[in-house]
Amino acid sequence: MDSRPVCRRLVNLMFHSFFPVNEPEEVWCERCVALIQMNPTAARTFYQYTYEHTAPTNIVKLMLIIRRCLNSCLQKTICNADEMNDEEEENYDGNESEPGKRTNKSVLENVLSVEDAASMASLIEIVVILWQSIKKALDQNEEAKKYTISKFATVLPEYFRAFKDERCTVALIILASFMPPSAVPTFSCSVLSKLRNLHTGAEENKYATLIDCLCRWGQVSHILELINDWMSETFPEKKDHRRRKVGLLRESPDMAPSPAPYYGVPC
Repeated sequence: MDSRPVCRRLVNLMFHSFFPVNEPEEVWCERCVALIQMNPTAARTFYQYTYEHTAPTNIVKLMLIIRRCLNSCLQKTICNADEMNDEEEENYDGNESEPGKRTNKSVLENVLSVEDAASMASLIEIVVILWQSIKKALDQNEEAKKYTISKFATVLPEYFRAFKDERCTVALIILASFMPPSAVPTFSCSVLSKLRNLHTGAEENKYATLIDCLCRWGQVSHILELINDWMSETFPEKKDHRRRKVGLLRESPDMAPSPAPYYGVPC
């Protein structure tokens, strides 16, 4: 991993090629996808420092154009399924399907698809990285913050349903943590139940991001209550009327998962 000064110099050299602010926003997204396909790690690093070279407004625009790109991929999947059903019905009726039914395809529609889990994950991760980079600026502009939250909150449930890859899920959870729980009620109401249903010995990636999400929402008390429940199940209280001992709990291999440090998108 290159040092930060080296990364900043490289981003400075590459910025106008991969974030051409004087070009239409669709070109920004095309360059983003091109960089992802060339080197996903370099793409994450590049967008980690782009906020130093352009205004927060442009960062938000790029986030929204990536959102539109993801939506187009989902829509293409739905249209393809509908067309397949229509063709089956037409063939059953003895009619030929109409050629060229879909028109005005975006350039990216020929490159991306929902089945390309790696590219979908990289795009969502870049949205997370961009949002994190301008978080302070958004906090100072309540109108822009509300607008950005509303745009992503409306599509987040569909993203969770469509993008099942683990990288996508982790990035989507982090994205949800940037929004208030009330903006993503379906997801926010399920976080505690997901944690409670974890089996003993669950891997860190199954719970760390969810715990971090609750911390961002200021719901640390729920985490402590959950840990207390886990501890109580692991070390049931023993009733001894003759003598009561107080001591330290020892580590047990069967203990339920404990909180871990922030599990963010790799940069």
